[in-house]
Amino acid sequence: MKSKFISNFKVSSSYSALSIFLGAAGLLTILSIVLPLLFWLGGQSMPTWFAVMVRLELPASEVKRIAATNYSVFPLWGELTIFHTSRLIEIMSALIPILAFGSTTYGVYLLRKLLKNIYDGNYFAKENKRIMYMLGTLCIIIPYVIKLIQYAVIASLPKDLVVDGMKVIPSHLKGSSGGIINPYFFAGMLLIILADVFSEGRKLKEENDLTV
Repeated sequence: MKSKFISNFKVSSSYSALSIFLGAAGLLTILSIVLPLLFWLGGQSMPTWFAVMVRLELPASEVKRIAATNYSVFPLWGELTIFHTSRLIEIMSALIPILAFGSTTYGVYLLRKLLKNIYDGNYFAKENKRIMYMLGTLCIIIPYVIKLIQYAVIASLPKDLVVDGMKVIPSHLKGSSGGIINPYFFAGMLLIILADVFSEGRKLKEENDLTV
């Protein structure tokens, strides 16, 4: 009896925490939509939400000068904030937080529904499979959509951007595989596999009920 009470308390606490997180994520989603609209209606440009990780490359002459003094310079990394060069780039930049917060809000909503089904004892409900499939799909697709938008924004940058004599090189141009394979992809695949496991469990439960 005590263990069941503790288990129910943990589930209800998790459900409450998800409800709070859902409200916060929903508010951020609304703000990410409303704020750009307010700026645009006022004829102003929305401050950018998007910063690119870049490497700053010193001129060859400066590297040689530093080397001659028995010092070496490690690669310099920083964040480059992109100011909108056109309305299209401004809209694309605004889409990034909308997609991020919107998908997070929907994902938390689905996760809360899944937790409620488990709390109600519906472990193998047909809805659970759909929820896990949707969560897995969100984890797989949304990060790549955001990454494509980021690449499109980065592509709008001048090809030879120089800051204080240092050439700016976007990190994704150095061949990083982070944009192709990421943890969200594996998390999404795991959720889809678990959805199939839940589906098989439901079938076994139905067969067992018929046998009994």
